[in-house]
Amino acid sequence: MLPPLPSDTTVYILRHATPTRADAPNRQRPLSELGRQQAHALVPFLKTLRLSAVFSSPFLRALETVRPYCDITGVDPIEREDLRESEEGEPISQVRERLWGAITSIVDSHPKGNLLVCTHGGCAWSIISHFDPTFDFQDYKQIRTPDMRKIIFDSKEPTLDQSFKFNALLSCKRPLR
Repeated sequence: MLPPLPSDTTVYILRHATPTRADAPNRQRPLSELGRQQAHALVPFLKTLRLSAVFSSPFLRALETVRPYCDITGVDPIEREDLRESEEGEPISQVRERLWGAITSIVDSHPKGNLLVCTHGGCAWSIISHFDPTFDFQDYKQIRTPDMRKIIFDSKEPTLDQSFKFNALLSCKRPLR
């Protein structure tokens, strides 16, 4: 584990909204109609977080998830390749290392405030399992689109806020599979 960063930063890890199942290349796969509704429904909730910056995977579905919020607030999303979806055959330990490196780099460059990081399911799994090694594939399958987790960076060890509940989209979500 990396040493704690001197910070008073909260990072919200957002899994993108529901994508299409179209035959588009993975990077260009857009949100479905439901996903677009979810992205718009996220705006009021995201506004309550008082975000100071938004970071996103460069994949279209992640960018489309944060776009309504960014358009309304005038915040430009910062695309980062290291927030991309896990690649076929990429071990979860490697995804965890890449994502944790991205998040600590983001926190280091924005040491105070509330930050949003929009990424993918496997990436969210890797971050959760960084804090909870028992979080496995069965748990991963329960991560919704969209879904969110909260990491607190303070003068102590970074922590996953287990009390944080993401229920912003109860009226606009698909059932879990």
